[in-house]
Amino acid sequence: FCLSLFDQTQGKLHSWGSEERMLLWAAAILHNCGHHVGHSSHHKHSYYLIRHAELLGFTEMEIETIANLARYHRKNSPKKRHETYRNLTSKRHRKIVEQLHPLLRLAVALDRRQIGAIRSIECRFNLEQRELQLLIKPCYPNDPCELELWSLEFKKESFEAEYGVKLTPILQFN
Repeated sequence: FCLSLFDQTQGKLHSWGSEERMLLWAAAILHNCGHHVGHSSHHKHSYYLIRHAELLGFTEMEIETIANLARYHRKNSPKKRHETYRNLTSKRHRKIVEQLHPLLRLAVALDRRQIGAIRSIECRFNLEQRELQLLIKPCYPNDPCELELWSLEFKKESFEAEYGVKLTPILQFN
């Protein structure tokens, strides 16, 4: 879902390319690795594990960016007072984290039960009203995806704040 959101919003809400998409992909794959340390503050544990792992093929700044994206998949958004965020010495990489962590948050919400309840998502834009409709297609016809929609309500705030659009989820049964 993370890459689907990235691809569907590219050129409309952001102008990042394939390099930034790869960083987001890596963060999406690794964002929950902190659960191996503990559930409480697992997002911070994920940051630490990613930051201190040897991720071949990535520069130090790219690893720091991946770790920060994973760090901000839940709870707070990036803040200057956070040491992890300050470790991003490049303005470009700070901007990547600011703009792409909300996509990861939405993707995590869409898989809240981790059972593959949602088959696909489609973004529809109404740029005049600054609204993004998120069409959500469940896998099972009798599943109202209540937990995913509930989680999305909490996670959409950072997305709406970052992009200045209203996110409206719409469940579509086909």
